[in-house]
Amino acid sequence: MMARDLNLRAAGWYRDKMGDLAAAEACLRASIRADAETLEAHEQLVEMLRMGGRNADLVPALRAWADADMDEVAKKDRLREASALAASAGDVDTASACLQKILDIDATDAEALDGLIDIRTTQEQWPDVVELLAKRIEGESDPTVRMGLRRRLAELFAGPLEDARRATSAYEELLDEEPSDLATIDALEKLYQADERWSALKQLLERRLDLADTTEDQISARVRMARLDEQAFGRRGDALEQLQGILEIDPAHGEALDEMERLLGLEERWQDVAEILERRAGSESNNERLVPLLTRLA
Repeated sequence: MMARDLNLRAAGWYRDKMGDLAAAEACLRASIRADAETLEAHEQLVEMLRMGGRNADLVPALRAWADADMDEVAKKDRLREASALAASAGDVDTASACLQKILDIDATDAEALDGLIDIRTTQEQWPDVVELLAKRIEGESDPTVRMGLRRRLAELFAGPLEDARRATSAYEELLDEEPSDLATIDALEKLYQADERWSALKQLLERRLDLADTTEDQISARVRMARLDEQAFGRRGDALEQLQGILEIDPAHGEALDEMERLLGLEERWQDVAEILERRAGSESNNERLVPLLTRLA
């Protein structure tokens, strides 16, 4: 204790009375060697190194101060600063180690989790990213932030990890949290289509139709539902009903008319096909589009 105190006093004299910063630093380090928990010596050493712009020496000094300090908030602040300095110097390992020590103190620290997630993403250490994102989601109370984190996790499964099952589960959890999110519905549609989960896909398309707030969106959903009814379930009658619903919205909708003509042809309802072609030809003024209609009608 005497060695600690005498070195601390000598450091002050060298620094303040004689302007000998090297000797002051040596005394501060000697004081810390005598007693690693002397916070005053750690604080003075860090301040001296910070003022001198000696970041390479500042990082280990901050980490040593964090080890000595019993205040958890102060510990995290020191480690956070050390991590940022190490990252700016390109020392990713040290930056990661500092963030991990913060998480050892407080496993829910959002800033440390975010920083470590970014580092592991850059390193493409995907299993670690998954684990960290799961912890981040668990501790997040803001619904908007949590939605963004869930989306990031789902995109990770769907992309780099190529895990369709877990991607589907993650997107379904996302949809449970925000049932009207169209981006999530888009992603799930592709996954259900690839996995041939036709019933689930039908429910998703019905949800999209309920959410549609424009004529264009309503028509798009009905076209896809009609194709699904015919191709996945073999229900041409249901498909024709969907197409009829489109034509009630837009009687001249070309894609719906083409599909209806095709399905009626498969049903050999030639009179109905002829009526559609006559109606389309009667309202068509462009000769390039009119000629094929008349050819099919003939």
